[in-house]
Amino acid sequence: MTEKAETDKEAAIRVQKELSRLASSYKLDIETFIDRLMADHKTVQRNVFRLFMACMKERSERWEAGTCDFRNRRTCKVYNMIIEMFDEEMQLPYV
Repeated sequence: MTEKAETDKEAAIRVQKELSRLASSYKLDIETFIDRLMADHKTVQRNVFRLFMACMKERSERWEAGTCDFRNRRTCKVYNMIIEMFDEEMQLPYV
């Protein structure tokens, strides 16, 4: 593994932990988060969407495999419905 790949992996872990911390907060200001994200560069917005869609697809696959935790069953089911309806449209090209 190259030094760059390790750095990217470490960054992914750091960002995931921060997003998890933010989402776990009872004081999460969703509107501000969305406003700031929508003000970001359009390519960044698309890449964030691709990231969210990859998470949704993973949950959808867990639903299909029957491996969703009982606390996440509804989330997995909704993700599965979204993926089934829009999977082809979600194949976004790099710009």
